Amino acid sequence: NFIEKALKNGASTIIYPSLNDFDLIKPLIEKNSQICFIEVKDSLEYLQWIGRETVNAWRTPKKRVLCITGSNGKTTTKEMAFHLLDSVSPGKIHKNHLNFNNHIGVPLTLINLKHEHEIAVVEIGTNHPGEIALLSEISDPDYGIITMVGESHLEFLIDKEGVYREKTALFRYIDQHKKEDGFYLINGLDEYLKEYCGEANSIKIGTSECQLEFGKQVIHIKLSDQEEFSLKNNELMGNHNFLNLAQAFLISRKLCPGNEEILLKAASDFITDNNRSTWTRWKDKKVFLDAYNANPSSMRASLQEFNQWVLDNGVEKSEVCLVLGDMLELGPESSNYHRELGELVYGLGYESVIYFGSFAQDFQTGYKFKTLRSFKNVEQLEEFSDLVSGKEVLFLKASRGLHLETLIR
Repeated sequence: NFIEKALKNGASTIIYPSLNDFDLIKPLIEKNSQICFIEVKDSLEYLQWIGRETVNAWRTPKKRVLCITGSNGKTTTKEMAFHLLDSVSPGKIHKNHLNFNNHIGVPLTLINLKHEHEIAVVEIGTNHPGEIALLSEISDPDYGIITMVGESHLEFLIDKEGVYREKTALFRYIDQHKKEDGFYLINGLDEYLKEYCGEANSIKIGTSECQLEFGKQVIHIKLSDQEEFSLKNNELMGNHNFLNLAQAFLISRKLCPGNEEILLKAASDFITDNNRSTWTRWKDKKVFLDAYNANPSSMRASLQEFNQWVLDNGVEKSEVCLVLGDMLELGPESSNYHRELGELVYGLGYESVIYFGSFAQDFQTGYKFKTLRSFKNVEQLEEFSDLVSGKEVLFLKASRGLHLETLIR
């Protein structure tokens, strides 16, 4: 369907799936004799095969792949790990573009590996059982991080046990294929991951192996060999982000030993972007923008940490407006999760809330205040600034499909 458009855009090779009726494509081949046409059984499987073959061709004993997954924080942790590693070896670290982390995005990421790259930092995501195993096979990771197990993609993964089984496929791959020289971090603070026991080398953080202490804009790390590190960052908010930073630091230290001072400096100047846990200003208001994605666990963490910021900075809750929206792909329990979100916001005491999406009524059931203003989508609202007039601070969070960030553009 897209061959002619691809040719107009300068494609020099066309890979297309086998057709029962070759006469459909024969005229295109005859018309473009200078173009290489490759017929394959399945073009998606072929793309994934090319991705794995690129990794195989790129490999040397010193070149390694780090895969990162998790219900929340995987993209942020990927960006953190890239930032830290790139500070040690500028221009020699490769990563996914944005969040190209699925069965199409990961092979596209790997295809762009260059000879000069020494480490590939690859985020892998899932919304169906078996995808992490597939992406691990394609990426062939030596190192791994699972940030946490939460209520994500429950439409197909069913429950947190299902999420745990799916995410830990990354560790099981490293156990099976990289038992001697593989390595991963186990988040011992996570109720599910703390039980994982594998065969590859690992560190379980949040235990005597690796103790963590959270402070204000800092996280302290104490390792069992008595080494200690303090990661400071004045731009990050919330323990969950400092936990991500600690994991990125520990894995980077393992990949690039002896560069602790460079890594600590890089940790201190990391700044989030792409609408993730970002402070910004819009008109005369201070805005906490976390509109990249949302599920129940990330929504709880973000709201609780934001509320702590409000308390620590003496901000009156009457000066705050929460702008929330649907959490998607949660399956048959979606209504209950949105009711629980309403209960959480009600318990925190915020009476100025704007809600976007299909689950507004479920949210209202839990949110006992009658001050809720709701809209089906952002396009339905003509003038957002009128709605938040008089507020000093805004909090924006919803699943990606709601596009809340467009409200403050």
